[in-house]
Amino acid sequence: YARQRQNAEAVNFANRLYDDERWRRIGGADTRIDAGGLPAVPYQAERVSGWQSRLAVNWLWVWNRFTNDPRLAKLLQTGATLTNAHTSAAVVAVSAVYRENPAEAVPAIESFLKEAEPLGSYLDRVATSARDDGGR
Repeated sequence: YARQRQNAEAVNFANRLYDDERWRRIGGADTRIDAGGLPAVPYQAERVSGWQSRLAVNWLWVWNRFTNDPRLAKLLQTGATLTNAHTSAAVVAVSAVYRENPAEAVPAIESFLKEAEPLGSYLDRVATSARDDGGR
């Protein structure tokens, strides 16, 4: 979201990672994922598509900070608006397939996050480019 506005924002009740048809939430766990500098994920939602089970984790990136708390994200969004800072935001979701136990997917997610370019600097670069390009 290069330029957040009403009904086009990262934190919105209509935004979900599942649609209850192809993907649905079937549970959660209290296990933490080492997210390579991102806030620890205390809540993991499992998604299923057909016969495939996935463990999915997500964060919100608002005002150059990551959080997995939608209320904090809204506060950050408000702070950015009030201070005339850029209001770019993103939803970052990562998932991995598992066969029987969601914990099987944790190493794949942790490995991906550790090997990926630092997400904060990447998102800041993309947001700056989008703002310079008129917010498209």
